[in-house]
Amino acid sequence: MTAPPWTAGGVPVSDASLGAIDVPDVPGVEALRLTVDGVGLRVLVAGDPKSQPLMLLHGIAGSAGEWLEVMPQLAMRYRTVAADAPGHGFSDKPGDLTYGVDLYAQSVLGIMDALGIARAPLVAISGGGTVALKIALNYPDRISKLVLVDAAGLGRQGAWSYRLATLPLMKRAFRRSTTPRSVEAFGRALLVQRDRLPHGWVERRRLIWATEGALDAFFGTVRTSLSLLGQRVEFTNRLHEVRQTSLIVWGRQDPIIPVAHGISAAQGIPHAKLHIFERCGHMPIWEYPQEFARVVNEFLG
Repeated sequence: MTAPPWTAGGVPVSDASLGAIDVPDVPGVEALRLTVDGVGLRVLVAGDPKSQPLMLLHGIAGSAGEWLEVMPQLAMRYRTVAADAPGHGFSDKPGDLTYGVDLYAQSVLGIMDALGIARAPLVAISGGGTVALKIALNYPDRISKLVLVDAAGLGRQGAWSYRLATLPLMKRAFRRSTTPRSVEAFGRALLVQRDRLPHGWVERRRLIWATEGALDAFFGTVRTSLSLLGQRVEFTNRLHEVRQTSLIVWGRQDPIIPVAHGISAAQGIPHAKLHIFERCGHMPIWEYPQEFARVVNEFLG
């Protein structure tokens, strides 16, 4: 991994090849196209190429675009990297892949290799938390510090809206729930302050759902990650093994994953700190972007 970061395999995205929606309209944020294990991935980067890298992981059904509210602030100190996982966002969605935590984790390591990143802090939200914990535990030398934001993987409990998606007939019903009104309602339900839904998120989300293979990839991911009983993959019995200094961030009123998971994790992970946002749901990065970036920057030092 001797090639300089940001030149070791990243191909700039053009509007002509991928469509303008693939290139975010956020100053300082660029899109690259990488191929990892034969899968084309959309990767957003921001910040000085000479700065320390910082990896950002989104959750199930999410995309790198979830981070656009905080990327510019984090990029003032770090070269931030946020990728669409295989089967998510504007990355490829092959029908023959087994979607889930293992595939996502390997893609993160593959992106780091492609960009010449030997080691970096890792910030993960929601379902990305399970992926971050797997990497931190199994590849500890690759992760310098760990930030878990309303993260999965810290207990079995989870919202019924996701558990029910594991049922066989839900895919047909879900096709009818991608109207602008339904998508907007879902986004606002993640928040306590409903007016903090990012501008353009509904349109981006609907375009992602319209990409080939998106629904199959989503339901494949859900069914390997969840059951009616809750989260299939969780690391509560291994939290004492986490080597990295960690920060746990949570919204007090998270409707998807209870704040109790974050509190317990902060007690179970050695050298962990806890920050709870009051009047906040599942997405602190949307409801408190400036304060979130400040808290994370102070923690990372």
